[in-house]
Amino acid sequence: MKSGENVKSPSLNYYRRKYPDRTPVAVRLSPRNLAYEEGVLSLPLYLADHTVRLVENVQ
Repeated sequence: MKSGENVKSPSLNYYRRKYPDRTPVAVRLSPRNLAYEEGVLSLPLYLADHTVRLVENVQ
């Protein structure tokens, strides 16, 4: 995990393009606020314990 505000996630985007059937929802832990954009759920670190519940609600 890297720290900082850069949340471009090139590796995550590469994986999503390579395996679209395996990643209907991608999850990224981020220092930013909770957000869902273009199939990527960005979770602030303090919500990491709630990842499964939040992903289920997005699908």
